[in-house]
Amino acid sequence: MSYCYKIFKGPQKIAVRRAAVELLRVVADRRARPWIPEFLDDSDPDIQSWGIGVLDQLLFSELIWPEEAEETYQDGRTTPEKLVRDGADRIRPTHALEQRCANRPIPPTVRLLRRSLGAPQHVDWLNMIVGSARESERP
Repeated sequence: MSYCYKIFKGPQKIAVRRAAVELLRVVADRRARPWIPEFLDDSDPDIQSWGIGVLDQLLFSELIWPEEAEETYQDGRTTPEKLVRDGADRIRPTHALEQRCANRPIPPTVRLLRRSLGAPQHVDWLNMIVGSARESERP
């Protein structure tokens, strides 16, 4: 991770810098969160786009809390770069679904999985999927 960031910060060709941020999108953990504003402030639109992708992946993987991402998310929403705004728009519906599912009773199968795994953060997305599947079955 730190090597990718070092490449991004260095004098390498733009394609190499882009590839470093793209790779971070896949391998990043919460330590990469402070770097995302730098990606969004970069002059290259592709780096900016991969940067909002890093934020999306950290949220999707539950490596950061939505509250930790809010300021960076808002920066992505107000950038002049359309790809970044579109990426930020894809993040928000996920959180809306999460909020709807948070108010539902937990199905017995999900409770059982949570107990057996002992790691509720890994099953919360399953709970969202179960909740969204129920919504899609409605007439």
